[in-house]
Amino acid sequence: MNFSSRWKKAIVKRLDIPQDTLLDVTRVTWIDNGELFIENYLGIQTFTSESIVLLLDEGEIRVEGVHLELKSVRKGELKITGRIQAVKRIEEEKGRWV
Repeated sequence: MNFSSRWKKAIVKRLDIPQDTLLDVTRVTWIDNGELFIENYLGIQTFTSESIVLLLDEGEIRVEGVHLELKSVRKGELKITGRIQAVKRIEEEKGRWV
């Protein structure tokens, strides 16, 4: 982590503001069981109609469901539709699904 990142994290903590206002953290918005919006991801590792794995700065996110589709793919933004059953995160340093 560089100086700028540490400085921004300290400001967010001190001012008690949401992390996504200053930091490039991953934001996941899950609407009902049919739409999932993910911001600030690095890339798509795997994609099937039952599972999508996205690469993050510090780990991965796995989306599980039925009839999953990538509806909108833009730099750093993604919309997934289908019957979403689970969203799991694995942190790089811990090596386990959370």
